[in-house]
Amino acid sequence: MQRVSSRHIYTGRVIDLRSDIVRADSGREHVADVVGHPGGVVVVAEDQGELLFVRQYRYAVGAELLELVAGTLEPGEDPELAANRELEEEAGFHAARLTYLGAVHSAPGFCAELLHLYLAADLTPSRRPQDDDEGVTLVRIAPAEALRLAASGRIRDAKTLAGLLLYQEHRRAAARGPGAGTDRPVDVVAFDVDGTLVAHPHGKVVWQILMERFGCDTSVSRERFAAFRAGRITYPQWVDLDVGEWVKRGATRDAMVEAIATHLALSPGAREVVQELKARGYHLAVISGTLDVVLDVLFPGHPFDHLFTNRLVFGADSRIASWQATPYDMDGKEAGLRAVAADAGTTLDRCAFVGDHVNDISALRLAGLPIAYDPKHESVAAAARVVLPAGGLRGLLALLP
Repeated sequence: MQRVSSRHIYTGRVIDLRSDIVRADSGREHVADVVGHPGGVVVVAEDQGELLFVRQYRYAVGAELLELVAGTLEPGEDPELAANRELEEEAGFHAARLTYLGAVHSAPGFCAELLHLYLAADLTPSRRPQDDDEGVTLVRIAPAEALRLAASGRIRDAKTLAGLLLYQEHRRAAARGPGAGTDRPVDVVAFDVDGTLVAHPHGKVVWQILMERFGCDTSVSRERFAAFRAGRITYPQWVDLDVGEWVKRGATRDAMVEAIATHLALSPGAREVVQELKARGYHLAVISGTLDVVLDVLFPGHPFDHLFTNRLVFGADSRIASWQATPYDMDGKEAGLRAVAADAGTTLDRCAFVGDHVNDISALRLAGLPIAYDPKHESVAAAARVVLPAGGLRGLLALLP
């Protein structure tokens, strides 16, 4: 599906509306009206054996609805922070512990809204002033009763139904214990870095950031990549050319650290997800064409069991002394996943791989659980069994109990 043209129609307080002309793979074109939305959070809040709901009149449907605590993300807001903000504003409580349950698209046929769902526990009264919206009432309901209300049709709010479903499954998984029985789908979770664990506002990777930082001609770098893809140079030769150029221009570790910290950041939820997966007992790996210094800067003390990346060695003067190209990028990611599985004592069908771009396809096709995160090309999504949207890494925690 390709967008041919787009016409902006309306911008409101929360949403915007556009009308697109899209072309299907068959070549046929049609109109797609799309409601843009910043996304939101839904909070399943437990307190003293009860769940917290709000009852409020919804003008759009002309009825009073029983709903879980929820709200819209503010620009650039982390969903976890938003979850506690909404809990404080709507219910008057702060959660000491938030557990990510998953993410859902509220109405994917026409709306871009993505909702992040959390379980909130260890509640204490909040000092933040509550919203003074008229007609909003806090209601406490026992979990079993809430599920009966949902099953009987007395709860009709979609996000609340999704929250109760994920809450029920979370309770069942907790009763079984971490990784119990055969419900645990994999033993190994391997990640790409640039575009997956690490993000740039405009989709750049660390190689582009550093080429620009040290004043290199980025068009030359693109020509080298094309030469590699055409088989005219090897992957190590490509790395040698780029890193060698940085050396000529006096690149130092300090300058690299500054550029990485300025332009790159961990993807939303990446730290939380990786640490929680490790706590659940998964064998974790990175298989990426990134540089090892990226994780040194952005994720110090990371819990990965394997780190397959390009490596730089710095001298006492902070300059690059030597480097080593990874054999586990591009099509080599397949060999990397095989090596990780063998070391973990498991099979490839018990491995998950999470990636975003075409250089991840070989590993995605090999993994028993291929997961595309914010795929940059349709072939990446096609190679995956599960597709997570941008900002939706926390969905891994629902997939991997």
